[in-house]
Amino acid sequence: MFSNNKQEKGGQKMSEVKISEKFLALIKAFAEEAELEESVVQIALLKLVKPSDKGIEKLANLPDASILKGFEGVEGATEADILFAINKVVKPKPAPVASAVETAVPVNPVNPLAGLVTVAKESKKASILPTLPDFASLLDVFRVGGDLVVSPELAIVGAQAALAQNYGIEDLEKSLGALMRTRARSVRRVFGVEQEKLFRKALSKDSDFDAILPSSSPFWTKTEREEFYKNWGFVWKATAAFYDVLAGWRQALRDDHQDLIGALTGDLDDAPDTTPLQAEGARVIETVNEALIGPGALIAGRMAAEAGWRRELLNNSQILTFTNMTKEEILRELHLDVSIADVKVEQAIALFLNGILHATAKATPDVEVKYYKDLFNVGRSIPWSVIGQTVTTVGVRTGSNGHQPAASVDGRKTGGRRQPYGDIDQAGPPNFGAPTNYRG
Repeated sequence: MFSNNKQEKGGQKMSEVKISEKFLALIKAFAEEAELEESVVQIALLKLVKPSDKGIEKLANLPDASILKGFEGVEGATEADILFAINKVVKPKPAPVASAVETAVPVNPVNPLAGLVTVAKESKKASILPTLPDFASLLDVFRVGGDLVVSPELAIVGAQAALAQNYGIEDLEKSLGALMRTRARSVRRVFGVEQEKLFRKALSKDSDFDAILPSSSPFWTKTEREEFYKNWGFVWKATAAFYDVLAGWRQALRDDHQDLIGALTGDLDDAPDTTPLQAEGARVIETVNEALIGPGALIAGRMAAEAGWRRELLNNSQILTFTNMTKEEILRELHLDVSIADVKVEQAIALFLNGILHATAKATPDVEVKYYKDLFNVGRSIPWSVIGQTVTTVGVRTGSNGHQPAASVDGRKTGGRRQPYGDIDQAGPPNFGAPTNYRG
């Protein structure tokens, strides 16, 4: 792709010019960030400097962003990335070696994300603050919390269970039984002993002990089950507060990247401190612990098992034949149907919460910043202001199954309830009191 030959204005061949490997790396970095052909970048850069190490040093000392002249359609945010990519090639720096004290003593022992480095990339502005010799925390021995008491997998199951409960799926068996009796009248069939046996068999098909425990079992009470769902309300609030701080951190990072001259000269400030993110992450973990301690973990596991046999119940061919309805028709009749937007939100919440719980695994500066940027991209699609709200019905009349009939919102059928999430791409974060202008 590269041509190492200079051309005169008349198109005649001049002396062959050798391009250094470092200069080729610079061209490649520029082209990848700008999404341009390497040959286009090469021609533009050769108009500015010679393709040598001296030329590269000259690029690093340009007083302004003149290097970008001649490139059209490059957005401001991308320009900063281009300049930073070039500067990394021009002046690469080795990773700092931690001192014996830094290795032995945690930077922030109260931090649930201990081990994370809170600097995005190396900067020419090294800290001039004095160090603390032989520092040892006096508070570390008193630290509590910040560690998940269950596996992240079980925490995600609990989150899904709490979300699903807002749709009233725990009423499926009762509602389906009422529907079968009602349909027996409309299709003039007998709902007798055989149908009752069929229904009971379908409900207890899973032989797993935990799967057939009643809602109020010797292992938990109905009150404890209700407390389980209530506690997840605090999880949603803490998770939304985490996103609010994350959004402020991301904006601060963008502001830093807008400094084109600083990026070119290597004077770009370090990325915003991630300590507030770590503190909010600890709060999220503590609320998850509160939701799952005691019988909470067992309730979450039970809900996962219930989801499995409820799926089989809705696909039971005998029940579908008896009611003379499809699964979709049954769900619409019971007003338990959900939209694709609801499913996408469930997936996004699970991914976002899982990202918070696994943040401790990130270690290097570049990985940490990329990790939180990706986490922000997931969180921005979640309608935080309605997460955890019970899906309520609208209308006046009440159907035979206890649900209200389908209503219309903006001319669209809602299946007897409002759509809680709507267009998730238009959602924004609420403000739970967390700072949105944090700059570290």
